[in-house]
Amino acid sequence: MTCWKRPTSRPTPSRSSSAPGCKWNCGISWRSTDNPVRQARLALFSASLLDSPDPLLRRLHLLLYRGITSFMDYENGARGQLDAAIEAYLELDRIVKAEGQRVRDALGEGYHSALLGLATACCVRYDVSRELLHGDLRPEVEPETLADLDLAVAAAERAAAGSEPVTRASALGVIGMCYAYRYEDDPRYQGRKTIDKAVSQLRKAVKLAEEAVRQTRGAPSAVYNVHGIRDRLAGALSIRDTLPDLDEAIALYVRNRDEAASRGLVKTAGEAASLAMAYMRRWLITREPADLARAREAHAAAFAVGEATHLPLAFDVAAQWGTMAWKEGWWAEAGALTSGQLG
Repeated sequence: MTCWKRPTSRPTPSRSSSAPGCKWNCGISWRSTDNPVRQARLALFSASLLDSPDPLLRRLHLLLYRGITSFMDYENGARGQLDAAIEAYLELDRIVKAEGQRVRDALGEGYHSALLGLATACCVRYDVSRELLHGDLRPEVEPETLADLDLAVAAAERAAAGSEPVTRASALGVIGMCYAYRYEDDPRYQGRKTIDKAVSQLRKAVKLAEEAVRQTRGAPSAVYNVHGIRDRLAGALSIRDTLPDLDEAIALYVRNRDEAASRGLVKTAGEAASLAMAYMRRWLITREPADLARAREAHAAAFAVGEATHLPLAFDVAAQWGTMAWKEGWWAEAGALTSGQLG
């Protein structure tokens, strides 16, 4: 089973699991609109954040705006904007540290939102580059790549000190995800206590996020947030890879899927692929025919969703099942998958 601990075709996280989940102090959530960049601009100008007589506060609000909108632009395909978001958040943090408590108090929860944005952007940049850790690296690449993970954890720990429940839940979720990455990728953190901490932090995050859904009576931003954090918890449980953990992970994936369907949300290829991987891991432990049937069905379903919505992930799902078919000696099935067929 060790060959599946770090699969080469890792399911791609859904957008709900990677977005920062931060919002402006005026309370308008950018995640509930079809055009989040426009919504962020509306929130900034309607809250009169640039009308402060203090030029320093105006600069900080502009940096916060730049960080949020640059990250959104990255999510919409402008790849260079991820670095721009991180630089904006880092500059804001440097100014706040230099100016002290007065500026921190003036920003209020906006400062914790900025720290969360920094943590999330660094975590995403790490996820994009982490495959480099398994290649033939130049000596300087590994510490540079892992530095993003360290920065994400440090920023998220500070963001978690805020009072806004969605921000706190999201920050704990980033911490948990980073510890799961550390367990998989960083030789300094590959003891059992690392993945246990990931699971512990994510459990706390789920509780906070579910409470936020209740308090906001199902606000779209809170719903997306809890789904993303459940997805991260399920991923960490799958990495820990015991039968009880996998059963809990599967239950979380199924709960997200069913809740999304009841709210009319789109089913994503990443979520379907993660569920398929969890079923596969369960079968690798039990070797029960019923688990094999569920794993095969889940991979076929994930392939269909990927084929319709995100073709690269469909190929990943097919390769994932095809690799297992090859290792298990299912030659006809492995051969069919090389022709692009699944199921």
